[in-house]
Amino acid sequence: MFTASEFVLFALACLLLFAGNSLFFLGELSGRPTARWAAIGWLGYYPVLFAALLSFPRVRRSRGERLRFWLDAATVLVGGGIVLWAVVLGPIAARAIAGSGGGTVWLSLAYPLGDLVLLFGIALIVLRRRYEPENWSFGLLAAGLALEFGGDLAYGVQTLAGTYQSGGLGDAAYLSAWCLRGVSAYSFHRMVGESVAASGPRIAWSPLPYLAIVAAYVALAMGWQSAGRGQLDGLFFGGGVLTVLVLGRQFLTVRENLRLSAANEVRRQEARFRGLIQHSADAILLLDGDARMHPQTPSVARLLGRSIEDVAGRPWQELFLAADLPRARALLTQAAAVPGAAGPVELRLRHPERGFATAEAIAHDLSGDPEVRGVVLTLRDIGERKALEAELQHRALHDALTGLPNRTLFLDRLEQAGNRAHQHGYPYTLALLGLDDFRVLSERYGHAAGDRVLVEVARRLSTEVATVDTVARFGGDEFAVLLEMEAAPARALAERCVQVVAAAPLALGGAAVTLTASLGLAASEPPASAAGQEGEEILRRAGLALLRAKELGKGRLEVYSHQQRATSEVRQQAVAELRTALERGDIRVHFQAVVDLASGRIVGAEALARWQHPERGVAIPPAEFVELAESAGLLGALGRQGRVEAFR
Repeated sequence: MFTASEFVLFALACLLLFAGNSLFFLGELSGRPTARWAAIGWLGYYPVLFAALLSFPRVRRSRGERLRFWLDAATVLVGGGIVLWAVVLGPIAARAIAGSGGGTVWLSLAYPLGDLVLLFGIALIVLRRRYEPENWSFGLLAAGLALEFGGDLAYGVQTLAGTYQSGGLGDAAYLSAWCLRGVSAYSFHRMVGESVAASGPRIAWSPLPYLAIVAAYVALAMGWQSAGRGQLDGLFFGGGVLTVLVLGRQFLTVRENLRLSAANEVRRQEARFRGLIQHSADAILLLDGDARMHPQTPSVARLLGRSIEDVAGRPWQELFLAADLPRARALLTQAAAVPGAAGPVELRLRHPERGFATAEAIAHDLSGDPEVRGVVLTLRDIGERKALEAELQHRALHDALTGLPNRTLFLDRLEQAGNRAHQHGYPYTLALLGLDDFRVLSERYGHAAGDRVLVEVARRLSTEVATVDTVARFGGDEFAVLLEMEAAPARALAERCVQVVAAAPLALGGAAVTLTASLGLAASEPPASAAGQEGEEILRRAGLALLRAKELGKGRLEVYSHQQRATSEVRQQAVAELRTALERGDIRVHFQAVVDLASGRIVGAEALARWQHPERGVAIPPAEFVELAESAGLLGALGRQGRVEAFR
């Protein structure tokens, strides 16, 4: 948990550095030397900063994780120390031993040593992020410390070479470091009161120890050529310590990897066993030589709706419904006679709540196995599969909106009725009902209102028709009713269907709308062909009767007659001829003058369409073909051709 107390030492370290800088600048402005007093603040900054870095809260880690963490931190510290020794500390120490520069040179040794605190702080922050939640505040703080370390390193090298100038790269690094610290402090301030491990620990690979090792050995290689004897001793000593740390870290890594591999294998085997047995969806029972059950998996209780104790020791015959016992015995007999698995066989199991549960049974006779000594019966619950199959079958054969049988199911039942009529002479009647002006109603009140109308009509028809008969939605606004009865009672029932549709107004869009329907009725006749062809024929007859009912008005019933068949064929022939005339351009335009009676002058012309029939040889007036074009959906094409001819 982050609290404000973690930042007190951090603020004190910054205050000491600020005090040192202030004393130094006052001395520069006043002309009096104050560098030694300023050094107190500068040198005090490092230990206080070190204490501040250690005060940040950390997540709990195991003993092995802590040991690896501190080995990595020590590796970074020693590797960075070797680089510092080669670049700054070694030359400064050589000058101090030689007596060049007096006490000032010895004092200057303290600053690179303080940089080791910065380096150790960077290691602590970067390495801890392998185990703790992702936090940009730590990253910004580490970046600021790294820039400060780089600035100190650049300042030391330039000072030794006598090339330091204010405002260079080192000062830019210092300025950038303090900016990053400010952003980091603001981010930490927003985190006060939040848990360190709120988002869970993270374990990631960090390249920092490896970079420190590479940098250290590069410094050793370069120092071999240019460093003096005293500097080489320090480099070799640091290299030896670094090598010991690397070997120790690798030893811990190998040991931990071996331990983790062994533990992972054990956990994998245990998880596999638990997954196969404890969480198996299949119920496994062992049937002993006395035909008694011994449950082997917890799923037995879920499948049978009974406790394991209630099932254990009971005869296996109690598992199944009486009607399925013969098939269960046959399964066990087959298992005893044939090596390997017998089944699968669908069986119904007794269930105290649902009555029965459907399962797929497989039997293995392992009576000869001394570790088993019985028959292993595996039961797989297929209740959901059977329910899904039934639901899919229902959806395939029923209308999704009204729930009535759809065209496919209706045609199947119509074929069955035809078979019964063909074989036994049972009569049946087909009623085809279509809503009047349904398209106009749907366009006026919306498609949702149209759906409500269809659902309500389906309800009214289902209420009126007996359950032995079939009401189906045939498509669009049409419903079909299969009445397995004589023609006279079938007609009476069909008339009630027309009446029940219009029985009560339906509220649509704030208005009470009275529905009407037209109905075509066709009765079966002694079939002269197969039952399937008879069903198609009676369906065509009912359609012709419905078409005739709609032509004669709304809300009426028409019974099929052979005259309707002849009229329909003539009409179909006329529609085909009109379609051909439109394609061939046989529609001509005759112009009739419009005369002003007062002046006797022609003021306009009226375009009149005429059908030049190739067989009749005369121009057919529009009164004979416009209505035909409208009913056949050819009125638009007729109008377009008339306009083309008129403006040609």
